[in-house]
Amino acid sequence: MHSHYPPLKPVTLNATTRLPDSQSAQKKLTLDSAAVESMTDLTLVSAASIEATRTIDEANNLMLTRGVRMLFVLAANRDLAGLVTANDVMGEKPMRIVQANNVLHKEVLVGDIMTAAKDLEVLEYADVKGACLGNIVTTLHNAGRQHALVVARSGDGPYIRGIFSAVQIARDLGIVVQTPAIFKTFAEIEAVMQRHAR
Repeated sequence: MHSHYPPLKPVTLNATTRLPDSQSAQKKLTLDSAAVESMTDLTLVSAASIEATRTIDEANNLMLTRGVRMLFVLAANRDLAGLVTANDVMGEKPMRIVQANNVLHKEVLVGDIMTAAKDLEVLEYADVKGACLGNIVTTLHNAGRQHALVVARSGDGPYIRGIFSAVQIARDLGIVVQTPAIFKTFAEIEAVMQRHAR
């Protein structure tokens, strides 16, 4: 069909072929592992994003569809306007907007409840490259956050290189996270840290 792209030669499947064990296939990290091993690298994975003018119901549906708990919020010019998390969408912020502006819940926009980019604290990729996972856990815990953005620098200026998520870190450490509540996630991670310190 396309001589420039010749087909690969198929082979017959061996009768003893098996599926990989999901436990061994999943990476298992420790607090001493390189931090970048648990970072979602946005040069390899597309970022989940939404426009600031979309409704919070649309944001919630997108998070559910993508299997994430945070979205990048884009301005009209496609620059980063901020972040919105599942806690923002499902928490008290929408109700405050409803009461303050006398609007319906379904009319609350992502831009109304997001954390603006100018208010975000980020980690430098240069620092993250030399850090271990325990450093990131402590950083998230001290900030009282479930996510941390990682910024790298290029000739074109700073760009978001990656994201750390407390829930993802817990999974990478082999902790089964029943609920994504921040206090529960950190309590479980701290238990691992205490066992590690002994």
